[in-house]
Amino acid sequence: MKFKIKLTNDLILTLVLIAILIAFGLANPDVLTVRNLFTQVRNMMVVAIIALGMFPIYLIGGFDVSFMANALFAQYLFLNATQYWGMEWMGVVGGFIFVFLFGMLVGLFNAFVITKYNFPAIIITIGVQGIIHGGMYEILRTDYFSVFKTGIAKIGRTYLYSYKDAATGVTVAMNIMVLFWIALALFMWWFLKYTMYGRSIFAVGGNRESASRAGISIMGISLMVYGFFNGIAAFGGLLNLGLMGVATPTGLYGTEFDVIGCIVLGGVSLGGGQGTVMGTILGVAIMTVVKNSLLMIGVPVESQRAFTGALMLGALGVQAYRRYRMEGVLTK
Repeated sequence: MKFKIKLTNDLILTLVLIAILIAFGLANPDVLTVRNLFTQVRNMMVVAIIALGMFPIYLIGGFDVSFMANALFAQYLFLNATQYWGMEWMGVVGGFIFVFLFGMLVGLFNAFVITKYNFPAIIITIGVQGIIHGGMYEILRTDYFSVFKTGIAKIGRTYLYSYKDAATGVTVAMNIMVLFWIALALFMWWFLKYTMYGRSIFAVGGNRESASRAGISIMGISLMVYGFFNGIAAFGGLLNLGLMGVATPTGLYGTEFDVIGCIVLGGVSLGGGQGTVMGTILGVAIMTVVKNSLLMIGVPVESQRAFTGALMLGALGVQAYRRYRMEGVLTK
């Protein structure tokens, strides 16, 4: 009996991740220590949550670069509301609902303008990004905030598992936020695979005109995807505040292209219609491991951009090759 292994994108990415870990582990054995692996997971949690929230936008063939400004604004909106506007009564749970609704409104605006008027998504979302980030300085107090003594900081200090490293005496811990990450990944997998809305997302991304003829509302799907998942991005911004314990007005700004790079690296086609939850997670993992490991072997931070840029170009090259092969098969 012959066993045939299907070489899927997710399997390839898994093998690539393992190879990268082994290669960097040979260069510096500390890369493969439990302490460092826990640190890697901690570093990728917020990016993974935001990437999982954003990749459905790219699945429908959309584009968005405003989500990190959205997440940053959400942090300061929560801090201003609870510390200056007398809304401390909302608590942590109310705060997450509050910022989710704000992020959703931003996404709904993006979706409506892009879909209704057929404007280029990149132009609209760059404009919205500038308005949100600039408006944050005008509307909100954007001081350096420390939240170590507040309820939101408990998220960053609540651990699922911890132990003391006998060799170094350092306590190694896994933050409880990993459970939300896992729950979101499972929800996204179920939603995209088993619901009508999930299948409609792939249909719109695969061929928008055919999806419209089949009765799928392009406006409805766009509003749902941009709205709900921008809410997830804002939610992730508040999680980042709890994890880091501090807020700075430039803390997340400018990192949106890292998230987009992880999404592309994970196999999500910028043309829409192709991508998986596992691929997105693996894309985040590969990008995080490469950046962290380069730092550990002494590569300057400035030079890391060259490596991450090469990863993105390589991923786009693989997508282009697969599209070329598919078109070749279809025309034969």
